[in-house]
Amino acid sequence: MRFKISSIVQTLLLTAIGLAILYFIWQKQSAMYEQDCINSGLSDCNLLHKLQLDLKASSLFWIVVVCLIYLLSNFIRALRWKLLLNTLSKEVRFVNVIFSIMISYLCNLVVARSGEFVQVGIISKFEDQKYEEVIGTLIFERIIDFIALLIFITLGIVLSYSYLGEYLRTHIDQEFITNKLLILCLLGIFGLLVLYIVFKVRIKGRTIKQRFSKLIDGLRRGLFAFAELPNKGLFIFYTALLWSCYYLMMYGSFLIFDYSRSLRSADALMVSVCGSLGTILPTPGGIGGYHAMVIEGMTMLGVSSSEALSFAMITYLILNIICVVTFGLIALISIYIFNKWSN
Repeated sequence: MRFKISSIVQTLLLTAIGLAILYFIWQKQSAMYEQDCINSGLSDCNLLHKLQLDLKASSLFWIVVVCLIYLLSNFIRALRWKLLLNTLSKEVRFVNVIFSIMISYLCNLVVARSGEFVQVGIISKFEDQKYEEVIGTLIFERIIDFIALLIFITLGIVLSYSYLGEYLRTHIDQEFITNKLLILCLLGIFGLLVLYIVFKVRIKGRTIKQRFSKLIDGLRRGLFAFAELPNKGLFIFYTALLWSCYYLMMYGSFLIFDYSRSLRSADALMVSVCGSLGTILPTPGGIGGYHAMVIEGMTMLGVSSSEALSFAMITYLILNIICVVTFGLIALISIYIFNKWSN
């Protein structure tokens, strides 16, 4: 009971943080947009109305393309993970792997970081695999994705160095640094508090050594799974394809709106990096963090703050609400039908 209460409190607090960040961004951008409207002599200065107009003017064709690329990225991630899973006790079925990934994204919209545990649980249940072995392969996958993110960040900095340096020189001052550090410190203290509460509850009845030995053993099994791969090049190829899809989703998002179609293809890499960094904040679906970082990335490219907000809000709606919810619900229903029929 105590564990359930702590999980609910953790979820509510993280959701509140994400919504608070989003509310702060909205209030700030709304005030700026209203002031710009008044200075320009415009009559309609409602930011919500502008968001509605931008959504109506968006390209349905490119929205569909972005959703298809999202679906393709799920298939590639499933193919890559299946390579690791097949090195365990027996070969797993691709359908369950792809469905588990889609369902995990859906769960992350409700409870931050819960999707990974659901994903592992599904494979463990329907494919009769040991939970510790499955989670080991997933941990290894996350390490590879972190390395890929670092490569993306490096490429983004190199390709955008000219205007990135200018942006930092003109926008980073002592007050900015102080405010950001204060926010980071507060988030860090809150994060440590949440970890302490959850960790204290979860280790009750078990020694710390037992908890960490399972984690280390799982990671070791995941590393061994990669070492046993007959075709390691294919795993690396799938990783490159997967992150190419993430880039293409952002570039396709540029083509959805009139105000972002003129941006360079290299710019999509920088904004994609910003969005990925924003989702590191453990809020459900990356809400708040994604918006803040994408807006920062778009304004760095010279897009107005109101249009940057509109871009972040609508792309979040497309990727997380339309794509994740739609495909996640289909997978949630289909996985039980498939396994009942196949058995």
